[in-house]
Amino acid sequence: CLHDTVGRKVEWHIIGSPACSDYVEWMEKDTFARHNVRFLGVLDADTIKDELLDCDLYIQPSYIDNSPNSLCEAMALGVPCIASATGGIPSIITHGVNGLLTQVNDPYALASAILRLSGDTDMMSRLSSAAMSTSHERHAPETIAKQLIEAYQSIMSR
Repeated sequence: CLHDTVGRKVEWHIIGSPACSDYVEWMEKDTFARHNVRFLGVLDADTIKDELLDCDLYIQPSYIDNSPNSLCEAMALGVPCIASATGGIPSIITHGVNGLLTQVNDPYALASAILRLSGDTDMMSRLSSAAMSTSHERHAPETIAKQLIEAYQSIMSR
């Protein structure tokens, strides 16, 4: 139980459609609610923003992912992020600079990163500021236009 480890109550809010959560509960003979896991379902943009602004950490434990919008949204709002180093995620997060990366399918590394970050408010603040800065630079209209023009020029030069 994370409550015993980090000294505070932990709630997991999962946004989106939960695939087979009833089956997992039946197999484990336990409930997610007992472990403070809440499936919020599919939410509108404003509710997602409110959920992100109300959380301490955003976690993206993907097996395969190219460029998850939800990670970019969390970073833009300044939520400290932990994500799996898979697909395009390492091009979004620089480990220890604007978020933390963990190995794919390594629950111990993920738990360690969660404990490390949740216990270090200075690191949370530093990662939060860097995430917002990275996000605003990466998604600025000028940056996107410049990258698009460079891509077209590269194609045309061939």
